[in-house]
Amino acid sequence: MFLQRLRDGIAQLMFGLRMTNPRQCIPLLLLLIVVFYLFMGSACFWFFEHDHHEQSVRKWYMNLAVNRRHFARSISSRIFNDTRNLLIIIDREQSERVQVRNSIKSKNPSPTTLIGWRITDELQLLVESLKRYEDRVEMRAPDRNEWTFLNAFNYAYSLLLTLGHGVKIPETSGGQACHSTKFYLRNFT
Repeated sequence: MFLQRLRDGIAQLMFGLRMTNPRQCIPLLLLLIVVFYLFMGSACFWFFEHDHHEQSVRKWYMNLAVNRRHFARSISSRIFNDTRNLLIIIDREQSERVQVRNSIKSKNPSPTTLIGWRITDELQLLVESLKRYEDRVEMRAPDRNEWTFLNAFNYAYSLLLTLGHGVKIPETSGGQACHSTKFYLRNFT
């Protein structure tokens, strides 16, 4: 019974589409054009802005790590009264730290090695303390998912409806050109 009603409904729909006046399809055609226009605009914004935003987020995290490490070194130099020998030990590269670990494991460490190992541990402790402090302060890292395709579609939709931009704005020249083109087409045509 249900299948028969479904078949009859589909047959009536197909017959109705064949017999309709072409002018009756214009609103549907306009709606399809607007949807296509929105998808093309969101694809342009996503294409231009997604990679640039990912790169800026990576750069932000890298700068955070560098600044944290630099701050920990400056604190440790103040703690040890700017003693040059201790700063030389702090600035050793990773390969020298591996040698320090190996000499400690061999239970034949020199006093300089023990001091260097202790300072390296304290420097790492300072970096971890800074991370905990940043968590408590609630530093806001940039959102990694700001320019997803759905958010780009939302941005294109808000441009079409003249709702405004909110927080997101295109940063690349391609995204700004796409934004200007959509603005021109919406307001002056």
